[in-house]
Amino acid sequence: MIIDNTVPIPKISTDPAIQKLMADLQGNILKSHAKPHVKLLFLEFSGSVDAVKDWIGNQLEPIIIPMVDQLKDHEANKHERVVVELNFCSFSLTKMGYDFLEIDKQPEDESFKGGMGSGTIKCDPPKSDWETKYNTGIHALLILAHNDPKSLTAFYTNIKMGLAPVAIIVAEEDGQALENEKEHFGFADGRSQPRFFEDDLIKEGPVNLWNPFASLNLALTKDPNGRAFNGGITGEGDFPVDDLSGTHSYGSYLVFRKLEQDVPGWNKAVVQLAQNLNLPPDLVGAYAVGRFQDGTPVLTHTISQGTIPIENNFDYAGDMAGAKCPFHSHIRKSNPRGDTTRQFGVPLEAEKQRRIARRGIPYTEEDGKGLLFMCYQSNIVDQFDFIQNSWVDNDGFLSPDTGIDDTIGQCIENPKTWPTGDGQTLNPNKFKFGQFVLMKGGEYFFTPSISFLKTFKTLSNKNSFQNQSNPMSTIIFTDGEAFINLQPIQPTPGGTLHVIGIADTQNTNQAKLHKRIPQGINPTILLLELIELDFVPAKNPQKVEYIEGLEDTGQYQSIEIFSGTELVDKIDSIAIVQ
Repeated sequence: MIIDNTVPIPKISTDPAIQKLMADLQGNILKSHAKPHVKLLFLEFSGSVDAVKDWIGNQLEPIIIPMVDQLKDHEANKHERVVVELNFCSFSLTKMGYDFLEIDKQPEDESFKGGMGSGTIKCDPPKSDWETKYNTGIHALLILAHNDPKSLTAFYTNIKMGLAPVAIIVAEEDGQALENEKEHFGFADGRSQPRFFEDDLIKEGPVNLWNPFASLNLALTKDPNGRAFNGGITGEGDFPVDDLSGTHSYGSYLVFRKLEQDVPGWNKAVVQLAQNLNLPPDLVGAYAVGRFQDGTPVLTHTISQGTIPIENNFDYAGDMAGAKCPFHSHIRKSNPRGDTTRQFGVPLEAEKQRRIARRGIPYTEEDGKGLLFMCYQSNIVDQFDFIQNSWVDNDGFLSPDTGIDDTIGQCIENPKTWPTGDGQTLNPNKFKFGQFVLMKGGEYFFTPSISFLKTFKTLSNKNSFQNQSNPMSTIIFTDGEAFINLQPIQPTPGGTLHVIGIADTQNTNQAKLHKRIPQGINPTILLLELIELDFVPAKNPQKVEYIEGLEDTGQYQSIEIFSGTELVDKIDSIAIVQ
């Protein structure tokens, strides 16, 4: 299979199969969107099934950022070639969401089907102790992100307007990256990640002791409803596809957990343990996490090094007593780097297949702070659940009486053995340390392929919005010739229009991907009074009154777009599609 690759892939691939996969895959899965301002919207569908499907296919899908666009956006930022910065948006469904939409073929992971709080994580608090908002019927999750907080707010406002007829926001979380990519305990976060792309692996430097490469199958699994597509929408509302089996259509399971951090409790405990061990507090904190606050591994150093990039080429082969990096330290518990191979004979590749692609971001509220933990994987049971149950919360891993994870462990805390500081011996006395992170709620999701979301457009074409009180037109701008075989619509004055994008192509899918919107206009969605337009001579641009519905599919040229009396934009041509 295409996802069983044995070498990393280029970000901008020339392989047609990889290109199709990346065009059909939602962003943030294989590489973080890396935007510092994030909003999470947890939805409960409230409209009819058909109305929700219309919303997904007609309003939501065009603003979802596919992996290929995210990678291009990243490259443009890297080379300072940004034309318009993309809003980031992704969409995921719970089992309840699939049931609501009456989807027969659903993701088969057992934890996903049961939902978080059904006993999948043995030491999690009961749902009755979670924040109330996470005890409701969550159907879906929208992840919105941007580099600029004001732009994110504007994007969120537009999304919320479109949501009103079809869904209730039952929970909302705001995430914001902290300075120097640290978390609230003060430690550098996210250093060791699976690397799927060539240049990310190259940036790692030497990988002889620990190679973070991962096949795509670590994060991706078949979307049972995906249909890899190539082209736009036909007049009948079908998709010109070259692969009805969905060979190139993948999704990923998303785990979300709201983790509240007791920062004062952590700091106090570090100082107390340092006194008990007669060691510096920064070293004791490093023993608990596995790294110093600047990311320096405690395995290889006893003081911070401040090295950039942060060292990651190490394993624990030379520390099988845990005298340099304790077995119960966070990074060793959650990613043992070959410990299971050395201790139990587990093949290293099998251990590495437990890894997850972490995408968390810190949050700060009036009554608490912590981490909005998120991770992608191809199998929740074998990856996140296994890590949490068999490693993190297992007092007997790696050996009896090891203790639970010092940072994120949720089970009852027992006294643990700690290093003396010489890198060779352990203190004969045991001391408790842990339970400074409280799980406040969470859920399991599946992030489906974009072609699955596109299938809901068929319903929109049948209805043509003729029975909607607030009709919405979807437009694609192009400077090419007229699109062929496009289904004309009959918009009603006073409705709203949905801007997909400006492009230099006749391909409707590619037009959506370009998203070249003029400066000062929201780069993904723009809500205006319905455009008043008719056929206009190409060399005589003017605003003309819209009198009757579009009668023919065609190319409308030299259009001026007004919001009230204000000229918003002037474009050379426009095509109307459903």
